[in-house]
Parts: sequence; C-alpha cells; structure tokens
Amino acid sequence: EASGVPAACLSLRAGFPPKPLQLPADPAATVSALGLRTGETIIIQSVEPAGSQGQVLRRIIASDNSCLFNAFGYVTERSRDQARSLRQLVAQKISADQER
Repeated sequence: EASGVPAACLSLRAGFPPKPLQLPADPAATVSALGLRTGETIIIQSVEPAGSQGQVLRRIIASDNSCLFNAFGYVTERSRDQARSLRQLVAQKISADQER
C-alpha cells in the first residue's frame, strides 16, 4: 500500500541467486515471517498482473559503432544523443582502473 502499486503487480525476490518470496496470507504478518537472513537484500519489482497483455516496442538505433551506447542512452535517458558522453565515461572508468 505504501508504494501505491497493487500487490498483484509486485514481485519480491531475495537470496542469491534471487528467488521469489511468497507473502504470508496474514496482512499483519511481520518481515520475520519471510524467513530472511540478516543482511539479505530484498528486490522489489513492478510487474504486469497475471493475464495482462504487455507491449513490446522496437526502436531503430544507428549502427555507427556506438550502438550499445546509443541504446543504453535511449533506455536510461530517453535520448539518442548520449553515446559520446557515455563512451567517454566508460573510457575514463576503464583508464582509471590500472589493476585490470
């Protein structure tokens, strides 16, 4: 309820590799009812409810030797003009890691 997303549209996972968590039937149950270990991460994802029909969109990305950076920029920033700055950022990070 706190997220505003209906429970049917939430997927909870925990552990490594992440496995689905089943919520207790009792809405008053505490987190300890999930059987989590100390320090364990919980992954919460918004998903399509069962029986719904999703939509897939195909986008054309320029094949200019920066297609990975163009695609990543489009998905994260909704911009096809991020390739140069993303490529520079990756190059800086690789150059800064002298051990690899």
